[in-house]
Amino acid sequence: MIVDIVLMIVTMSLIGAAMGTFSGMVPGIHVNTLATMMLAAYGPMECVLEPFIPTGYVPIAVCCCIVSATIVHSSVDYVPSVFTGAPDPDDVVSMLPGHRLLNDGRGM
Repeated sequence: MIVDIVLMIVTMSLIGAAMGTFSGMVPGIHVNTLATMMLAAYGPMECVLEPFIPTGYVPIAVCCCIVSATIVHSSVDYVPSVFTGAPDPDDVVSMLPGHRLLNDGRGM
């Protein structure tokens, strides 16, 4: 029983990490949008997950996925903002530190 719960938490956290990576790397998609979609689809998701997850643990699985997606999104979302939102070198006033590093050739 405990092994099943831990496996469920790890699996849903990995799924959430994949969702957070997607939402962090694609401009215009935010993790809050994914969380809203998951909560809106909670009923069908509960029917799908119920055979694989111990009874009563579906809300914990959804929470693990959302929290994991939020943490990974916060860690990854700087990449598109540095590489796609960089202003021209003439606009020094509006540059962020990441943009300055990108213009110096040290963006990575």
